[in-house]
Amino acid sequence: MISTVLGYWLVKRSESRKALREEKKRVYGSFSQAIRAATQTLADLRAVQLIKIPDPADEEVLATAGAQIFALQSVWINDNIIDYVVETMMNESDEFEEDGGLKIVPKEGEEVEQEEKDDAEGLEILKNLVVVELIHTISKQGTTLSTYIEEMNRFVLSQEVKDKVARVLQLFQQHWQSVGTSSLLQAAGLGGLDKGADVQPWVKDMETALGDLSKALNEDLKSLS
Repeated sequence: MISTVLGYWLVKRSESRKALREEKKRVYGSFSQAIRAATQTLADLRAVQLIKIPDPADEEVLATAGAQIFALQSVWINDNIIDYVVETMMNESDEFEEDGGLKIVPKEGEEVEQEEKDDAEGLEILKNLVVVELIHTISKQGTTLSTYIEEMNRFVLSQEVKDKVARVLQLFQQHWQSVGTSSLLQAAGLGGLDKGADVQPWVKDMETALGDLSKALNEDLKSLS
């Protein structure tokens, strides 16, 4: 009798742990995917903010700035940005140079200086559009992250997992504050005062933190095997 009860209890316990593991696996996977996507968007957003476009600027400077914008992954997966670029290319007879920069075909009779000024203004408009679109994207991603964080809080998390999640969110929040400050300066017409550092050191720190988090989550799942 006792062995039967004990056997039943062990089976139920095993089933319960398996169900918990599968649920944690789903939530952990969704959270990891969401935070990595948001990290990419935030890094690209800050990179765009730091691109300086002199007015007027020569063709080489404009081509470099254009190439920097179009090299960002978040730009290519945003339909609104791509639609704008395509429409601009069609309306103004724009064409891409082989090096990836955006070259505006000179209009007959225009002075070179005015042409470069117009090109700089057009690229500035594109830059501002990219910033607005990426802020909108990351706002939606933030809502998704909040949902998964709430789901994670339903579990009894190890201290290791709590610490790694906290580190990732701390880094994310720090960089988001830099984005917010830059946006305020831009809105006040003081974008030139944004002297932010290169985004790559933050990206490196974030990748390390995400790697540590991934290890902690995997260890937690293994404990339920």
